[in-house]
Amino acid sequence: MKKVNLLCLGLVALVQSTSFAHNARNPLEDLISVSENADMVRVSVLNQNMESYALTIYRIDGTIVYKGRLGKDMSLGKTFDFSNAVEGTYNFKFVSDNGNKVVKSIKIG
Repeated sequence: MKKVNLLCLGLVALVQSTSFAHNARNPLEDLISVSENADMVRVSVLNQNMESYALTIYRIDGTIVYKGRLGKDMSLGKTFDFSNAVEGTYNFKFVSDNGNKVVKSIKIG
């Protein structure tokens, strides 16, 4: 009976640790923002690790509308004119030098 209790306790610990790891939030989520105002979309990165970021903007159908790099400054920002953009959802994918990824979405129109 003691072995069964230990086995059950071990399984519960494994399930809890796996669940926590799966639900862990990417810390970069709160340091990157994408906002729209009057057809202008502003991206901002609070770059605490002083890394460079690759930024890819693409429509929901996969069409890439921008691909470039942001600098290594502590505060990064760039504004994009979406006044002539096709209506729909656009994804902004940020990838840091060390491979961390954040994707933010915005709906135009």
